[in-house]
Amino acid sequence: MTKMSLLSRLPGGSSVIEWFGQEPKFHDAEISDIQLAQGEPSRIILHAWNTTNAVDSKGYFLTDKHAFVEIEFQSIDLIELSNFDIGHTSIVFSLEFTGSLETTEVSWTSSVGAEGRIVGKGVSMSISPRRTDNT
Repeated sequence: MTKMSLLSRLPGGSSVIEWFGQEPKFHDAEISDIQLAQGEPSRIILHAWNTTNAVDSKGYFLTDKHAFVEIEFQSIDLIELSNFDIGHTSIVFSLEFTGSLETTEVSWTSSVGAEGRIVGKGVSMSISPRRTDNT
């Protein structure tokens, strides 16, 4: 029996996996927004997609299945951010979910911009598919 990933067990995680047709790596995803709040949910919003094996006439890989993925924390226990600059793009190099359903850590490294980790409780996910020229 294969062990289910933490992402697949989080509320809304299976919808994210279903949309992308696999567990997303979030490589090259853009962090669209980080919303931190006291006494109400905090969020990380990512613009993510699948990169296909097909290339365009210039040799760039084509993408499909674009969507906004929202990671919501009901409460936050720890925040560590570096290279955070409001108004500048942050591109994810890698992102992972560790811990448990009770206390979840979302950590990411970046190619450009903010990177860090957030540890919190009540983590859930939602997805908003986005129409693009490549979908």
